[in-house]
Amino acid sequence: MRQEERAERLVRRIESFSDLVIGFSLALLALTLTIPPHIERLATNPWWLIAYFWTFAIIGNLWFLHQRLFTHYFWPQPLTITLNFFLLSLVGLIVYFVQVFVRYGDQFEKAWAFIAYFFVLGAALVALGTLYYHGTRKRWASLDPTERYIGMRHSMRVIVGLGMMAGSAACAALHPQTLNDIVPLFVCVLVAVLGTRLTLPWLKRRAAEVGGA
Repeated sequence: MRQEERAERLVRRIESFSDLVIGFSLALLALTLTIPPHIERLATNPWWLIAYFWTFAIIGNLWFLHQRLFTHYFWPQPLTITLNFFLLSLVGLIVYFVQVFVRYGDQFEKAWAFIAYFFVLGAALVALGTLYYHGTRKRWASLDPTERYIGMRHSMRVIVGLGMMAGSAACAALHPQTLNDIVPLFVCVLVAVLGTRLTLPWLKRRAAEVGGA
């Protein structure tokens, strides 16, 4: 079997395994929903429903981005394969910390669960963005300008992820007592998102260049 065929087979195997892990994480999200002792708790405590749909949307979006990564950009190397497995492990932690957030009723515990959740989500975005950057750079010559722009735009998720991690660390350093004390997290995320938006015009110009990334 030629080296190219072995690499292609490896990518397909990794993609299949990744789909399995992400799908299992979504199934686990539904299975961990608890039945309250009284039916009215479903309406009086809607956090479970909000957390469920929020996390389903997050994991679904990660799956879509992961599928696009493997369709156009993934470059199989020991480092990228390891980083992909690291990303998959974080998907499971995202589901776990959502359940931690929902189960706790105390504001202090909810605040720390919220911080842990966004730190893990930020780390996942850093891993995903790094994979996009590496793959786009390696496949630059074979990609058309639109695909280059999409790859570079998704690689900017590293900045958003770092913003989430920095905001989470800042909140932890301030020892929050309630959910009202996690404002620094949202500020850091907002700054990171605005920063990535400002880079989009430059990314479009850069994607049109023929030279390497």
